Amino acid sequence: MEPLSGLLSKTKTFDQARAFLSFSEAIADKKKWSTISLTSSRGRGKSATLGLAAAASIAFGFGNIFIAAPDPENLHSFFAFFLIGIKILGYKENRDFEIIQNTKFKCIDRILIYTSHHQLLKFIFPSEIDNFKDSIELLIIDEAAAIPIVFLDNIVGNYLTFIASTINGYEGSGKALNLKLIKKIKLTHEKLSTNFNKLKNRIFREIHLEEPIRFSKNDPVEKWLNNLLCLNMEQKSFLSKICPSLKHCRLFLIDRNALFSSHKIANLFLQKLIGLFFFFPL
Repeated sequence: MEPLSGLLSKTKTFDQARAFLSFSEAIADKKKWSTISLTSSRGRGKSATLGLAAAASIAFGFGNIFIAAPDPENLHSFFAFFLIGIKILGYKENRDFEIIQNTKFKCIDRILIYTSHHQLLKFIFPSEIDNFKDSIELLIIDEAAAIPIVFLDNIVGNYLTFIASTINGYEGSGKALNLKLIKKIKLTHEKLSTNFNKLKNRIFREIHLEEPIRFSKNDPVEKWLNNLLCLNMEQKSFLSKICPSLKHCRLFLIDRNALFSSHKIANLFLQKLIGLFFFFPL
C-alpha cells in the first residue's frame, strides 16, 4: 500500500481518489479480469486518474500495458500523470525508463521500463487493438465515445480493461457509449464467464466522476461554456425510441445566419439539432 499512497496524494477530489483506488484494487487482484468504465463531464480528471493507475500497474509488475485513444492529442494528461506517477515510485529517466517518441505523429510512442524486468507502456490506435491481443496485460482506452464502435466491439479479452469517456462534450457522444458499448461489454463478460476460463472471475464496474477540478462546484462559467458550445446534451432527450415513418417527416431548409444569430429561439433549435447526434442510437 505504501507505493500507492504517493500516487493517491496526486488526486485532487474524493471522486478521483475513489476511482484510482478502484483501478488499483483491480490491478492488485490477479485472480480476476476486470473491466472498469470511468465516465464524467469534462474537467473531472479522468485522464489523470488513468495515468496514475497505469503507474500503479508498473508497481504491481505488469509487463505489457497498452493505451488506445482516437488521437494522440487526447493523451497529454495521461502521459503527464503516468510520468509523475513512476517518478513518485522512484524511477528515473534514462536510468530506469526510456521514452520513445513517434516522429510521424509527434507523440509518445512507448515508454520502456527496465528495472526488475522488462515493462512496456505503448500507445496504439483503436484499430490496432486486435494486433496486440495476445500480449496485452492491461488495456486502457481514453475517450472511448469518440472511437468508432466497430473498433470497440471486441476489446474485452484475457486482460484488465479500463475505459474512460466524456459523457458530453466535443470528444464524442457519451450517450452512444452508454447505450451501445457498455451493453455489449456486459454481454461479453457474461458469455466469457459462462463458457471460458471459469478459474478467473470477470468483473464489470462503472464509476462516475462528479466533482469538478477544472472549475469550482456549480461554476457559472462552466454552465455558460456548456450552453454556448452545446456540450451538455445529456440533460434532455429529443428523440423517440424509433425513427418515424417517412410520411410523417418534413424537410426544412435552414438559414445558417439565422441559426447562429444568438436569438433565444435559434439557440434552442440549435441545441435540439446537436442533440440528434448525441441521442441517435448507433
